[in-house]
Amino acid sequence: MIRLGMRERSELAPTQVGLVAPLPTDMIADQVGRVRWFCLVSGVLWGLATGMEAWVTPKVAGVAPSLAALVISFSAATTATGLWGYLSRARQSSGTRVDVGPWLAVSNAAHVAMLEVWARGPGTLNPGQPSWIMMVILLTAVIAPSTPRRVAAATIGAASMGPLAIGLAAATGRPVPSLATAALVYLPNYLWAAAAVIPSVIVDRIGGRLRAARELGSYALIERLGAGGMGEVWRARHRLLARDAAIKLIRLQVLGAASADQARNLLRRFEREAQATAQLQSAHSIRIFDFGATEDDRFYYAMELLSGRDLESLVQEFGPVLPERAVFLLRQVCHSLAEAHAGGLIHRDVKPANIYVCRMGLEYDFAKVLDFGLVTFRTDPAHGSAPTLLTDPGTALGTPAYMAPEVILGSEVDRRVDV
Repeated sequence: MIRLGMRERSELAPTQVGLVAPLPTDMIADQVGRVRWFCLVSGVLWGLATGMEAWVTPKVAGVAPSLAALVISFSAATTATGLWGYLSRARQSSGTRVDVGPWLAVSNAAHVAMLEVWARGPGTLNPGQPSWIMMVILLTAVIAPSTPRRVAAATIGAASMGPLAIGLAAATGRPVPSLATAALVYLPNYLWAAAAVIPSVIVDRIGGRLRAARELGSYALIERLGAGGMGEVWRARHRLLARDAAIKLIRLQVLGAASADQARNLLRRFEREAQATAQLQSAHSIRIFDFGATEDDRFYYAMELLSGRDLESLVQEFGPVLPERAVFLLRQVCHSLAEAHAGGLIHRDVKPANIYVCRMGLEYDFAKVLDFGLVTFRTDPAHGSAPTLLTDPGTALGTPAYMAPEVILGSEVDRRVDV
């Protein structure tokens, strides 16, 4: 449940209206990575099997290589390697590419079944030993899980490759194992196929809970952009407007909430100060779209997502900026702070990392002042002249290298601490 400071939200969750996948984007991307490596490992193993059949087995066992085994192994290696190349270069969405995992499972099972039935012959099937298709099914469940329906379809398809290979062999006049032998070897694969669905169900539920936990009002968290002493910054997307935003999560514990009463007081202060910050009209102040608090004691801001970099990383990578450029940027910063000070707001954490140099439309070197999360009200318009702080008196938050002595000592501050 989300408590919002600006307006109530009543829209359906994205999973209810089918706008997004049930798993978070980063989890799907991780699955794509695992499937890609699964394809590569499968290609290497099938390549080694081809080499064993072509050179090692004839020299060690003194038997001629099986042409059918060579063709089947080479086909499997080519298929797996081709899928690895597709995943490495394809531009399709992660949700599309992750579906390669079930296809690879069916392909591997089909080639294993052809090796066992066509190349090796029915005499090599031992009722006391499971088919290698079982290993394909289990590896698919562990390494390349997908949605439960797709995993069920893929594993049942993989388990069916053995009986299908026997049917094709019988139709073409090839020798086939007895019905009892085939049942003892291949029927257990259906039990493994049913068991393989369990991990996908667990992953699907965890992903759904994680996505629900990442939903803040009308925003869904997509990717973590960074973390600091105050909390984390995430890339997020509005569920209905398809608009990207930057979400900053702030932990109540960091702000000094030691009890439920303090947490409620902090929430009220946060709402008043966030409302005032959202009213800043300067083009050089970060725009706030929304804000609120979650039941697990986290504040959040929904801000505009900028394209650029902060001054701190800019100087670290490229060295000091030219004086003319520095003056140009600082004039923009002063434009933002002047409006804030005129409205009774003091930033208290002005530093290079909180000055963002970005591109806005056709303009370059456009400065934005970030992180009004430590802002102080000099006067509270709704409560007379009593000052309000996002933190309790005597609590100093900020970056020590850029903090004024008054902030460090917890004394009363004014706009001079921002200069």
